[in-house]
Amino acid sequence: MDANPTSANAVSATWRDLRDLFLIPGMASLLPRRLAARWVAHWIAHSDAYGDEARNAQHGIDTARWVLATNAQQFSKTLRALLAHAYADRYRLARNENAAAPFDKNSVHWPDAQAPVMMISLHWGAALFPLREFVRRYGPVRFVSASLNKSEFTQFPWRYRYAKSAIRTIESICHAPVIFTGGARNEIINTLDSGGNVAVLIDVPPHQVGGTTQVKIAERNFALPNGTAQIAYETGAHVIITLSHPNVNGDDHFFSLCDCGVMPTPTALHTHTATMLAAALAQEPAAWTMWAHLPDFLRSDSAKSF
Repeated sequence: MDANPTSANAVSATWRDLRDLFLIPGMASLLPRRLAARWVAHWIAHSDAYGDEARNAQHGIDTARWVLATNAQQFSKTLRALLAHAYADRYRLARNENAAAPFDKNSVHWPDAQAPVMMISLHWGAALFPLREFVRRYGPVRFVSASLNKSEFTQFPWRYRYAKSAIRTIESICHAPVIFTGGARNEIINTLDSGGNVAVLIDVPPHQVGGTTQVKIAERNFALPNGTAQIAYETGAHVIITLSHPNVNGDDHFFSLCDCGVMPTPTALHTHTATMLAAALAQEPAAWTMWAHLPDFLRSDSAKSF
């Protein structure tokens, strides 16, 4: 028996983070996509790679009594593989901002929108290649990200290093500095009012934001944050919602967008978001990375301000 179980747990956590955040996706990013898919599939089949994420997702689903149209084993396998491929995309773009897009760009028709433009994405799949394409069409964009507090990563230093590296990749793709949450509202509005573009992930757990609005998704009351919807309405920004996720077989990514235009009411964006999120969860539920927070989305209470 290990005389120092705490030390053993730390070593195990370090190996897990190095494997899941660096080894598997880093190597996958160096391979052609079909070979990368086989590399990822091997790790999913023969290790517990991304197992914590899959178990946390399943716990959220079970707690909320959400019914999936797939069995738990297949859901877990697909979720883990999709995470690996999403991380690999980050490495590809970090190494080469002009890396070939993993989808048919001619099949997606970006609208002729004038700045300011808001790109709205979901925690579903991988948004970096669509973000890169957005910048090529509309110019630099400021991405809104959760703040990084190093003190919260004291037990997981490699996660902090990965997160810092991911922020650098995003800023390189966006050709503009990230806006960190926590008093971000004024900075977002000022950016849009001055003709700049902003990219936001809208499906944030309600306890992390201020007020929410209830929408219907799969016949359940689902809380979406008011902050982004209110800003879109106030600034008159042209809103585009994008959806994209990797293909675990190495084929082209799924990619679609909704040209929502200018929001006529403060809650109009919620309607568009609910439609897109419902379709996304029906198409590939394993691509959504917020399942662990599902019980929070199904409650109406919220605490923090945007």
